[in-house]
Amino acid sequence: MSAHPETSAHGAMERRMSDVRQQLLALGKDESLWTGHFAAALSRLLEVAERGIGADVVSIWQFTDRGQQLVCLARRERGKGPQPSGDVLAASTFPRYFDALANERVLAAADALADPRTAELRDSYLVPAGFAALLDATIRRAGRVAGVLCCEHREAQTGWDEAQTELAVGLADLAAQLMVLTELRRRDQLQGLLLSMAPELRQNHTPQEFAALAVAKLAHVFPGAWTAFYQTGADEQHAELLALYAPGAPPGFKAKLHRLPLENTVVGLALRERRMVAVGGPSAKHMHLWHESRSAGLKTLLGIPLIHEQSLVGVMVMALRLHYVFTDDDLASFELASSPLAVAMANARNVETLRHRALHDALTGLPNRDKLQQDIEHLCAPTAEVQALTLLLLDVRDFRQINDTLGRGSGDQLLQAVAGRLQGAPAVAGGQAYRLTSSEFALLLPQRVPAAELQARALALQALLAQPFTVSGLTLILRLRIGTATMPSDDCTGPELLRAADVALGWADAEPSGVCAYDRGRDNSGPRRLEMISELRKALGTEQLSLHFQPKVRVADGRLAGCEALLRWEHPRYGRVPPSVFIGVAEKGELMSLLTHEVLRQALALLHEMRAAGLFTSVAVNVSGHNMVDAAFPETVRALLAQSGLPPEALTLEITETVLMNDPERAAAVIGDLARQGLALDIDDFGTGYSSLAYLRRLPLRSLKIDRAFVRELTANAQDVHIVRSTVGLAHGLGLSVIAEGVEDNFTLALLGTLGCDMAQGFGVCRPVPLPELLAWAEARGELQPRLA
Repeated sequence: MSAHPETSAHGAMERRMSDVRQQLLALGKDESLWTGHFAAALSRLLEVAERGIGADVVSIWQFTDRGQQLVCLARRERGKGPQPSGDVLAASTFPRYFDALANERVLAAADALADPRTAELRDSYLVPAGFAALLDATIRRAGRVAGVLCCEHREAQTGWDEAQTELAVGLADLAAQLMVLTELRRRDQLQGLLLSMAPELRQNHTPQEFAALAVAKLAHVFPGAWTAFYQTGADEQHAELLALYAPGAPPGFKAKLHRLPLENTVVGLALRERRMVAVGGPSAKHMHLWHESRSAGLKTLLGIPLIHEQSLVGVMVMALRLHYVFTDDDLASFELASSPLAVAMANARNVETLRHRALHDALTGLPNRDKLQQDIEHLCAPTAEVQALTLLLLDVRDFRQINDTLGRGSGDQLLQAVAGRLQGAPAVAGGQAYRLTSSEFALLLPQRVPAAELQARALALQALLAQPFTVSGLTLILRLRIGTATMPSDDCTGPELLRAADVALGWADAEPSGVCAYDRGRDNSGPRRLEMISELRKALGTEQLSLHFQPKVRVADGRLAGCEALLRWEHPRYGRVPPSVFIGVAEKGELMSLLTHEVLRQALALLHEMRAAGLFTSVAVNVSGHNMVDAAFPETVRALLAQSGLPPEALTLEITETVLMNDPERAAAVIGDLARQGLALDIDDFGTGYSSLAYLRRLPLRSLKIDRAFVRELTANAQDVHIVRSTVGLAHGLGLSVIAEGVEDNFTLALLGTLGCDMAQGFGVCRPVPLPELLAWAEARGELQPRLA
């Protein structure tokens, strides 16, 4: 006897229901569903729904905008697989449908075109897509609807059985859990972001520094995301880019991001609405630069306004390369994370404001003395491209009388007018104006201005400020006194430049023009000189003092003929001190003998390194006037040579013509003793002293070096050509070789060859370089000999 049909059908349904539960349980236990990417997990759910429910199209939608929109997260079609997502349905367009989803766990519309809950979808959604029936299982979280699993059929249905409904509801519940998990991960990422930034948030950043830090950190929340930080522009119609993190972005696209209109941009929306704004999909087609964004691979944009104490301090933008629906919980997490970022940016702006106030004059808005000193230090730093500066100090004469007569208010107006003229003055082009004291201003130029041009600029400034000012109904004509200083021309290091210009400003009172340039020879103020003498004494025997080498080559064939050792002083506070400064300091401090001893010691030590590298050449060392009248100097040289183990011919001593003539007889005795040791002796800077032929003929000299003043303009000055030709003839007549220093180019080198010059030295051959660079230069020219095994 067969079973009753109803009993048989009931048993079959029970088995199907059991299979559905087992399927859902297995799916829920599958670790890959929870550890993989959110989009991949949704795709898994849709595969199961397509097979188990038999729908033509299955999709998962999520509510956004506080329940006012449904956005399609994922879609799958039978026989075609995954399909594009991103469609949006609005509650304002389909109110009855949205109401049904909010109040029903399952919406089963066997005839969706006629069902009152779904009929309003007919013309804009169902008919164009060819759908006749749909089964929706709502995705719920914490008692409220968060989305919907939608199963759509192209033909009307008689209904769905319990197993199909159970499967749809179960898959919707899994989707809800996946949404929660994804949002928790996102919240953890944002909290991790804030924790990683915590040490940075406590530091005093500039707004630009903080913005760069923030965008770099935020980019890690979504792999491959691009991030940017904007602030409102001065015209309040555009947003200005503060920082951008967009690895691999096309340069042309990046250039368009520097200034965005507020109209039709996610930045503008976030600014105007003062809330998180996410755009993507078809609804974003009208957005500014959307076509370019799509071409760059971007699919979703999020604008994050940073609001601190009701003030908008900026907008961060995140651009994703995937379709992503930011839920209300997502946005709440980002909003929570944005609060400390807004506080940090507000603090950065406050710090910048305080820094600006500390470094600027409140009356004129010009940078002040502290800022001038900072700028000088920055431009004199070892890493600066050009360590050359020109400073002009300007003082308005009789300003106190004007202030006392017209009152402080009128005096302030006058100073503001003076500042305005200075900022627009052609003489200040490329530089910066400052206000230092009541009536004193400064102009700093990041270059060394030649003396004649500097005088002309100063006079132009006087003429500019001599044009009438109208203050309190009176016409005033101002007179200026101006002091100038340059580095390195005035032998000033950076920290000394302001003092030097101030000294020159004091001298300007006595000048008919009211303009005076600093002259170290006139400067009897001694504090710095005493300080530098002390510092130079401390530097002896330390790494502060080092040697550079400048090669000398034979003019005939260009081969290396020797090197000159040139001392360099790198002071930890002064920076690189020019030789013209520290040699004068050494002379005043009676340190020249010690300095020469240091150069000889280093030169002999480095000669060993040269020879070990295969460079066998002599090194020339400059000898001071103190050495030339010191009867013990030859013995000092002999002892150093013996200690080094090097032959005398490895060393050449250069003596300036002026030194020779200061005390000819004592110098001749010292030179004779040195020559008997086998040392080569050269006259340096020939042509600047007044040595006689009779005296030179008595000395055991090897070479004569023509001063650079006669070589520098050799190709353009016929008189210099005659001087060099005569000097070469004179030297050769005395049996001396001739070296030309200051050779800057190949044309000068070639001309020297025609004039009979033997050797040449200068930047046109090689600039002074440390030993490793000299060895590299020599190796490139094939000057190194094979090393001995």
